[in-house]
Amino acid sequence: MVRVLIAVLWMIVFTALLGAIRLPRVMDIYISDHYFAVSRSALIAVILVVLVLPLAAVTVWQLRSALR
Repeated sequence: MVRVLIAVLWMIVFTALLGAIRLPRVMDIYISDHYFAVSRSALIAVILVVLVLPLAAVTVWQLRSALR
């Protein structure tokens, strides 16, 4: 069951990365009268750090425990 969950999470992460790649180079975000310019590369970096690295660690941990 855990392997299926990890596989689904990997599909979600790859979908998020593909979606981020399709965005324009610089996005304008307005939040309560404040203007933010967010670059596509910064968004991809956040996805990599927040989603990919922890998921890769969990995947390796799960695969190592399965080999024991």
